[in-house]
Amino acid sequence: MLIETLSVFPEMFEPVMSTSILGRARKAGLFDFKAYNLRDWTHDRHRTVDDEPYGGGQGMLMKVEPIAEAIEAIGSEGPKPTVVFFTPCGEPFTQHVAERLLKSERLLFVCSRYEASMSARMRMPTSACRSATTCLRARAARHGRCRRRRTSDSRRPW
Repeated sequence: MLIETLSVFPEMFEPVMSTSILGRARKAGLFDFKAYNLRDWTHDRHRTVDDEPYGGGQGMLMKVEPIAEAIEAIGSEGPKPTVVFFTPCGEPFTQHVAERLLKSERLLFVCSRYEASMSARMRMPTSACRSATTCLRARAARHGRCRRRRTSDSRRPW
């Protein structure tokens, strides 16, 4: 099994994945690990991966373009990975979910930088993850488990 992460801070994973139980499992060949830097798929001089929400509002959102390009590029290197987005409004990570993901040959965990920061556009299937990949967040949104935060501005539904 190949476990991959797509993150703004890829260097933080290697110490965890090479020590203790995970380190021993990796040395025994039970899984391999690779971390990707999301900034490698940006096209501006500042290597920007986030932006303000469309229509204004507080906070920042991760840009869809670098994530989609990264998923497409990473997926072209071999068998299509199962893509998992970390988000507070997704499906909780339980033992059942872990067992289901264990059946995958390749897992790609997309780590955002902020809480609840994936753009709503990432809930829709992209060309990079339409065929063989799954998006737990999209599934949670379809089942109504994604809740939006209310603001004091009554004109905004979230």
